[in-house]
Amino acid sequence: MLESIQAVSLLTIMEIVGPVLLLAVLIYGTLQWSRRRRGPTQAVREAATRELYREGARAEKREEAGETSAGGRFTSQPPRPR
Repeated sequence: MLESIQAVSLLTIMEIVGPVLLLAVLIYGTLQWSRRRRGPTQAVREAATRELYREGARAEKREEAGETSAGGRFTSQPPRPR
């Protein structure tokens, strides 16, 4: 057993480990690149969600003040009697 382990040269080890290491680096680089591309999209999505919440809060304030909702659309609550 010891003789067979010693017979494995450094070149043979590099031929086995090299492609595996190269594949791992390529996968890591691809994942990092795709995360960077997704970043701005995620930020835009979050900003749009925040704006939706702001619009909802404004609509609730208008309803509390007695005004109709934006564009006279139907709301989930029936109108209050005056």
